[in-house]
Amino acid sequence: MYDLLIVDDEKSVVDSLALTIPWEEHSIQEVHRAYSAAEALDIASKHAIDIMITDIRMPEMDGLELILEIRKFSHKIRCIILSGHDEFEYAQKAVQYQATNYLLKPIDTDELIHSVTAAIQDIEHEWEEISSFQQIQHALHANLPLLRNQLLNDLLQNKAMSDHI
Repeated sequence: MYDLLIVDDEKSVVDSLALTIPWEEHSIQEVHRAYSAAEALDIASKHAIDIMITDIRMPEMDGLELILEIRKFSHKIRCIILSGHDEFEYAQKAVQYQATNYLLKPIDTDELIHSVTAAIQDIEHEWEEISSFQQIQHALHANLPLLRNQLLNDLLQNKAMSDHI
C-alpha cells in the first residue's frame, strides 16, 4: 500500500480528489492533503510519500519548484502534475524534473487513476530490480569462498584465465 499527497492551492480541488476517488481500491492506503507547496514540503518531510499530485500554478512556489525541493530529500517520490495550462514550456520542464505525467484540468478522473496506477507499477518494478540485485549480491557473497578457492586452484595449476571467459 502506498501514500499519496495531493497539492493544490484550490482547496476544493484537493478535497474533491481526496474524497471522491476510492483510493484504497488502487493500492493507496493514505491520502495526504496540502493547500500550498510549503504545506506539501512539511508533509513530505514527515511521511513516506510515494506519489505526489501537484498543481503547477500556485502562489509563493509553483509545482515545478515544489518538485525540485522534494527532489532534494527524495528522488523516489513519483510526481504527477496538474495544470490548467497547455503550455509546452511547462510540459518540457515537467519531463526535465522527472514528473511521471502532466495532466490538464479539468481533471479526467480515469486518466488520473491510470497515472497513479502507472506510478505504482513503476515503484513496484523498481523494488523488483532492487530485490533481484540484492539476491545476486547475496548469492555472490555466499559463493565467494568457493569462487576464491576455484580461482586459487586454477592459478596453482597454471590454467589460463581465458579458459573461464
